[in-house]
Amino acid sequence: MGVSLNIDISSIVFFEPLPVIEFVRQLLKRDDTSKPLSDTERVKIKKALRGVKVEVTHCGNLIRRYRICGLTSQATREQA
Repeated sequence: MGVSLNIDISSIVFFEPLPVIEFVRQLLKRDDTSKPLSDTERVKIKKALRGVKVEVTHCGNLIRRYRICGLTSQATREQA
């Protein structure tokens, strides 16, 4: 008969819809988001968010959808 492999994709992880900042707060179990992230925290977030689809809703009626592929090490206020 041979060896067979059954991959059940119905058991994948589903994320509840919530803002990315709130997801990160829950993931890191911390409320203060004003402190910089450590390298360990950044890696943990990167692994958790890689491939996740997000919607950008701050542009009024224009809703854009993206897939997260990584994180920068720079803070948002340092981005050009």
